[in-house]
Amino acid sequence: AELGISRAAVWKKITSQKKKGFIIEAAPSKGYRLISFPDLSEEYIRSAVKGDFWKDIFVYDRVNSTNQLAMFLAAKDDLLTSIVIIADSQEKGKGRLGRSWISPPGRNIYMSIAFKPGLDTRDATMLTLLTSVACAHAIKKISGLQVSIKWPNDLILSGKKLGGIL
Repeated sequence: AELGISRAAVWKKITSQKKKGFIIEAAPSKGYRLISFPDLSEEYIRSAVKGDFWKDIFVYDRVNSTNQLAMFLAAKDDLLTSIVIIADSQEKGKGRLGRSWISPPGRNIYMSIAFKPGLDTRDATMLTLLTSVACAHAIKKISGLQVSIKWPNDLILSGKKLGGIL
């Protein structure tokens, strides 16, 4: 009542979230309790992102390629804002030099980001190096795991490729 939301509106939102994979427990006369949430919930990701740089975040179960979709959306919108595409799987993922990238569901995070960095074209290659260092640093900060970089674009953990930056 204090928030000006009807019980029906709350129930409708809870039902909507359950359909998206959230596990929510109802306690009569007490309310609702969030038990768990899907790993790739667009709402959860948005709530965790600080600042307003990443305005357009799209989460999909499956795409042909996050990179292709990001490029398509960037060209379509003339990239007026930053775009983040996240998918649970890709059907036609590609690595560096057009190599095939196997992208099974439920195993990894497949993500592409498109934005205008305001750099000269000759300096744009530095973004790969900067992104590799930033990702390794973020993983260590969050998990405590020591991630190394196989220059210029691979993140390595325990001798195995953890990720790649295109």
